[in-house]
Amino acid sequence: MNKSNFEIVVCFLIPLLLAAKFIAADVVQVPNRLENGKRANGTVYKMTVTPAKQARPAFKYRLSVEPHKTIPGNAITHYLRSLGENSLNGPWKAVQDQFGMDVFDWISLDTKPEDIPLDKLKTAASFFDSYVDNHLRRATLCRDAEWGLAEERLLGSESIEFLLPSVQQTRSMARALMLRNRLAVIDRRFDDSIEHLRMTYQLAQNVSKMKFLVSNLVGIAEVGLANDGMIDLIAAPDSPNMYWALAELPQPIISIRESIRLESSFGQRYFAELLDVESAGYSNEKWAQSLSDVIAGLKSLTNYGYQLSNKESVTVLPNELLSVAAGLLGYSAAKQRLVDSGMTPSSVEEMAVAQVLLIDASRDYRAIMDDAEKAYYVPFHRSQSLTGSYREELRSQPTRLGAIIVSAFSPAMGQVRQAEVRVQAQINVLMAIESIRNHIATTGKLPASLDDLQLPVRNDPFTGKPLEYQLDGDTAVLEIAHTFGSTYTQKYEISIAK
Repeated sequence: MNKSNFEIVVCFLIPLLLAAKFIAADVVQVPNRLENGKRANGTVYKMTVTPAKQARPAFKYRLSVEPHKTIPGNAITHYLRSLGENSLNGPWKAVQDQFGMDVFDWISLDTKPEDIPLDKLKTAASFFDSYVDNHLRRATLCRDAEWGLAEERLLGSESIEFLLPSVQQTRSMARALMLRNRLAVIDRRFDDSIEHLRMTYQLAQNVSKMKFLVSNLVGIAEVGLANDGMIDLIAAPDSPNMYWALAELPQPIISIRESIRLESSFGQRYFAELLDVESAGYSNEKWAQSLSDVIAGLKSLTNYGYQLSNKESVTVLPNELLSVAAGLLGYSAAKQRLVDSGMTPSSVEEMAVAQVLLIDASRDYRAIMDDAEKAYYVPFHRSQSLTGSYREELRSQPTRLGAIIVSAFSPAMGQVRQAEVRVQAQINVLMAIESIRNHIATTGKLPASLDDLQLPVRNDPFTGKPLEYQLDGDTAVLEIAHTFGSTYTQKYEISIAK
């Protein structure tokens, strides 16, 4: 693979890998306050909390900016300007030059507060004072967040070669905020902590407005960072109750629907031959050339790391031998499908061989991708059967040209949706914990059941059912679990601080 192709693959794969790392990160123990343990298939959080009544007024604390407090402008302009001025990379370089990679451990809940050198943490956090004040805080207040990329107009190879370096840089913004948040929680500067969490949640939502799944996954990872910061805040002694602040966040906090809608058209936009194939009035030679171009394009996709359902047949197809291609791609079956769709047998017979294959491929691609997209418009626990049906259709039609194209461009539907739902499930759990803290402040004890709580608890979005809860002596246990390929659980064991 040449350097250019390698950079493209790295651009697409690294965000996926990093997002997965942060979304599913296991954390370890913070004695007497927050104690977390690793399990092979999930995470156990052991939290010792103090009672805290719901805020009065309810939205005394917010994780969003009220409309009348916003300012004109585009948040993205402030993010990008800060990159151009080296306002972000400069402080990070200075911090790493002085403290090395240890600074990233201070952000993580893996590190106990008492193991963090407080003087060094204060110094490291101070490097970002100007950056946060001059760029991130102002960006959070802006009414608009428009990347101005016109993603829907990308055609041909540019639709998959589009590089997203600015998206990666936003992760460093989130880490800077969480470094400062860790210090604020330790110092019990809770208003400052909430401000940093608000900026991080807003950053994640703004990043996800770029209509690429990669951008969505980076945004989801940043929500994961903010959720860790929220866990740190909730477990801090005498911290305020954040129930209504969490309730105000969008559901889901990161929506991947628009990206799915856009990326489902990538196959047709990558192969321009499929866009207007129904109305094209080509000569036989032009139809043959168009099919040859599609086959060549499929072969080139394998160089970018794309996986094809019928890679072996496609990669050996000779572009110049139409008869061989027609046989391997099921010309006879394609003709019958066009007749079954309402075309007259005589009109189909008059078509060029390549015309039949391309029209059938275009229709097939759209139908299968629509079936895949349907899964995003129903609750997650009802979507898995739809996703399974779409995958089965791909497996059962390995030689159909449309299905081969779908196999290259269809996103990993289950994994992406799972990431979206996972961070939302965690927010729902955090709301439940805050409802429990309110109950403790009112009654002096842990609830026997979630039904006893005054503040309502949302369902587990994975199952559509109430969160799993049990009272085990002096410990309340909340758990979310889901199975999608493998079982993953998050378990929260909550006790009252003495």
